[in-house]
Amino acid sequence: MKKIKLDVLGLSGKGQGLQQAYALVLSEAGGTRRLPIIIGHAEAQAIAIALENMHSVRPLTHDLFATFLKEIDAKVKEVVIVKLESNIFYSEINFIHNGKEFSLDARTSDAVTMAIKTGAPIYIDEEILDRVGIDISKEETTSQRSSKAAEKKEKPIEEKTLAELKAILQKAIKDENYELAAKIRDIIQRKEN
Repeated sequence: MKKIKLDVLGLSGKGQGLQQAYALVLSEAGGTRRLPIIIGHAEAQAIAIALENMHSVRPLTHDLFATFLKEIDAKVKEVVIVKLESNIFYSEINFIHNGKEFSLDARTSDAVTMAIKTGAPIYIDEEILDRVGIDISKEETTSQRSSKAAEKKEKPIEEKTLAELKAILQKAIKDENYELAAKIRDIIQRKEN
C-alpha cells in the first residue's frame, strides 16, 4: 500500500436539527485533492474540540485515551485510512509501545480525533484517494463561480470592521462552520493586537 499524507482542512455542516449533516474535510498534503467524510454530530463535536484545543472540566473519551497512552509511555505513530467499503471508511491507529508496533481498528472520526490530540500524522491508501478524492484544481462548478462572483461584490473579509467580523464569527459558530470561524477568529485577533 502506498500512503498519501492528509491534513485536516476542517469541518463543514449543512442543515439544522435532525437534518444536520457534517463532513470532515481532509486535504492531500502538498496536493490538490480533498476528501470529505460524512460524520455524525457527536463525532463532529469531538473533532471541533480537538481542532480548537478546547478543554472540558472533566476528560472526554479521547482525552482519557490520550492521557492513558502517555501514562503507559505509548505513542500514536500514525493514523491510516485503509479501506472504503459500502461508503464507509475504515481506519487503523498505529501505536508504538515498548519498542513494538501494533494497530487497532477504529472509526475514521475517532482515529482523526486521536491524531489531532496526539499530533500524529494521518495517511490514506493512495488507491482510495485516487477513487474518491475531489481534485479542486479541476474546472469550477457553476455554484463556485456564482459564489466567487458574489464575494467580489462584497468587500474583502480583512477590510470588515470588528463588529462585522464578530457578527460573522457568531453566525459561523451557530452554523457550525468551524473552518470559517477559525479564519475569522484569527483575523479578529490580528486586528485587536
